[in-house]
Amino acid sequence: MAISNFIIKNVTLNYVHIDEPITPFDQNEPIFDVQIVVPKSRKAELEPFGKPREVEGGYAINLKRFTKTLKDNKKVKIECVTAQGKDFRAEYGDAKCIGNGSKGSVIGFQYQKEGRTFSRLSAIQVTELKKFEPTPAVEFDILD
Repeated sequence: MAISNFIIKNVTLNYVHIDEPITPFDQNEPIFDVQIVVPKSRKAELEPFGKPREVEGGYAINLKRFTKTLKDNKKVKIECVTAQGKDFRAEYGDAKCIGNGSKGSVIGFQYQKEGRTFSRLSAIQVTELKKFEPTPAVEFDILD
């Protein structure tokens, strides 16, 4: 199984889940995941890595990574660095603060299995952070 690496630069990062895995409705096991968006003029650049879908602001694909390696069941960690190449988590505490609309680049790898090509996420570089600020919990009025 030949593995090839790739990098996609200057993308918008949305829905970054690289510290705490998620289990989307179509998955049986948890995954790390990020949506990357490029302008419409760059749609063809995404096509080798997934099926681009039109979203506000351009075209998007999601890159995911299972939380354990298939080969030896080892835990996976998605690397995350700043624009200067420093450890993002060391500077900001974790990667949960990467908000929608942040800018950056992604590194991944591709492999073929059973005649299909799979693209997986390896690392993220955040070049322009839009910090995620959770909104305070909404409190309802008490009704009798």
